[in-house]
Amino acid sequence: MQIYFSAAFDRVSYSGFLYKLRDAGFGCAVFDVIAIFLGGRSQRIVVDGLRSENVMVIFDDLQDSMLGSFLFLLYTSGLPIILENTCVSYLDDSSFLAEVPETSSRVSAVLSPNRDLVRICDWCKRKGMQLNPMKTKAWVISRSRTLAPIFPHLVLDGTVVERVTDLKFLRFILNTKLSFVSHIRLIAASASSKVEILRKVVCLLGDPVLVSRCFRSFLC
Repeated sequence: MQIYFSAAFDRVSYSGFLYKLRDAGFGCAVFDVIAIFLGGRSQRIVVDGLRSENVMVIFDDLQDSMLGSFLFLLYTSGLPIILENTCVSYLDDSSFLAEVPETSSRVSAVLSPNRDLVRICDWCKRKGMQLNPMKTKAWVISRSRTLAPIFPHLVLDGTVVERVTDLKFLRFILNTKLSFVSHIRLIAASASSKVEILRKVVCLLGDPVLVSRCFRSFLC
């Protein structure tokens, strides 16, 4: 199952980052440098030359920085420890895996993930994080052709988790047969659309420089 955090990087306060750093054993120079980097930050807006007052920043989007990625992984490092099933995370993309040993144990096997979902919700409330049940997806991989018993629903914060056949991991799409067919079709459709745009640019304008710029923009 793939868990979706809402605005994950925006919900962790600087004090939360610093607490986890100290708790993990970071101290002296390393801790001081990061504390200085995070502390005393402010922002303001300028509209038509008029400037607003400075506002202290206690939450910030550090997602695009190496430091922000490291701090977020450190902040969420305690989540896998409290779960019964395996949790795999990359930044704010988190998935946890539950094994169903045999067909007859489908019903009982779902009890464990549902308990983990309760634990995750409790953890998020304590840490100031928030899950998005509508974007959280369940994914079943099986070689069994037996339909019964059916898998019970997974429930996250009172919402039934949608079960899908295709799931996106980072930038790759896999289906329940562990095939990249959907991913390849998506890339092929995107490439076909871009080629068609280039063809129209050539036919309508016939400008080699413009065609070259369009081609390079597609590649970049």
